[in-house]
Amino acid sequence: MKRIVSLTVSVLLFLTLVSSAAHAIGANLVLGQTISSSIFHDGIQREYILYIPGSYSPDTAVPLVINLHGYTSSAQSQMESGDFRSIADTAGFLIVHPLGTDDILGNPHWNNAGNANDADDIGFIEALIDALAAEYNIDNNRVYSTGYSNGGYMSYTLACQLSHRIRAVASVAGQMYNGQFESCIPSRPVPVMEIHGTADPVIPYGGGVLGEPTADVISFWSGFNNCSPNPVVTDMPNINTDDGSTTERQVFTNCDESIEVEHYKINNGGHTWPGTTHSYPFYYGWTNHDIDASAEIWRFFSQYGYPAVNPCHPLVLGKTGSGDPPTVVPANSEGCSDGEYVEGETIGLTAHPAEGHHVSGWTGTVNDASASLTNQVIMPASSHNILTHYEKDPQACHALTLGYIGIGELPTASPANSEKCSIGEYLERETINLTAHPADGYHVSGWTGTADDSSASLANQVIMPAEGHEVATLYEEDSLIYLPIITKE
Repeated sequence: MKRIVSLTVSVLLFLTLVSSAAHAIGANLVLGQTISSSIFHDGIQREYILYIPGSYSPDTAVPLVINLHGYTSSAQSQMESGDFRSIADTAGFLIVHPLGTDDILGNPHWNNAGNANDADDIGFIEALIDALAAEYNIDNNRVYSTGYSNGGYMSYTLACQLSHRIRAVASVAGQMYNGQFESCIPSRPVPVMEIHGTADPVIPYGGGVLGEPTADVISFWSGFNNCSPNPVVTDMPNINTDDGSTTERQVFTNCDESIEVEHYKINNGGHTWPGTTHSYPFYYGWTNHDIDASAEIWRFFSQYGYPAVNPCHPLVLGKTGSGDPPTVVPANSEGCSDGEYVEGETIGLTAHPAEGHHVSGWTGTVNDASASLTNQVIMPASSHNILTHYEKDPQACHALTLGYIGIGELPTASPANSEKCSIGEYLERETINLTAHPADGYHVSGWTGTADDSSASLANQVIMPAEGHEVATLYEEDSLIYLPIITKE
């Protein structure tokens, strides 16, 4: 079908601020502008808003981010609430905000499940990529799709059916529609990020009539991409304590083609775009401000598709338990910033457990089962996470030696030992009950090494110290009392 590009330039520039910096490129383009335009596809004039950063040059191929709005929303609203423009200004990518078609209720939507009208939205997105690539210098290896709610669903559909054009996808508060797993067969591994609130009142985190459970969506993609089944889980810093939510980051690594699957689980988060200033808590719940969804999505996208030789990738160091994150040697690959390495670099790791703790294992290393303080990692072709796992040292068993002075028997101890210790051995701080056994005609006159050495009682206690210990009972002979004999005269 013939595709006609119709440019109707709407200059929403800050002309009074940037007119001196702007200059023309061709007849229809001014740097740093927002363009409202349309293409004719499948018998419909389809609209979109394109943002061109000030750094754009037609001499350099740049990435393209497709940013899809939610149900009842618009391209303009998505551009403002799921805002990438300031990021694009520094990172140098184009952002296109397409507009869906109206359903039978007159609400803009994406026909990703074929459940509302017969609009060919998959064909429209592909035609839009072609139209923009004909007009601008776009790197076709770096085309990404993200979206909010219904736009997140649509991004997953593009990953399923347009993976030869879409390099990576990110969904915010979206899911995959019920039954889509069976029909989703991408042509290659697809990097996927999902950001979703557990208290989402619109698209429930646990799934429902509108989609598969979020955990199942993540499991589907980590399985399809052949990732390690257990993610690296990190609790993100609770930067904003007033947003009613916290964030957990899950990263599935070791996937095919060195890609990753990421999930930001927003605990108590609502049907919102984290970091946005556009929030409606009464309707949609809490908006998380511990992360900026737009920044995290671009960080994720930017890992994939760059045709660099030995690019630098961040090595993220973490730990569980008491101790410090491991340190690395070297601090970076040559030509990379600190903490960044090229693919194939061998990096030495050294763990730093807290006092009284030891290494119980690692995650993301050449030997995750190792309990050694040292390990290694060979840097993959993407960002990588390392965890050192610390556990508390097991307590040692210490011998309790029982003795006595005088006439009698050894005191007895209860219990006879601490759990997992031999008879007569105890863990530090174990409370041990003691019972003395003087011979007939003898009594307890005192103790040594107990909680109350001055006690003359048959019973006493000792709290086991962190070393071997001795306890003794002191027995003395009972005193004889002579009574005078009184006789009657």
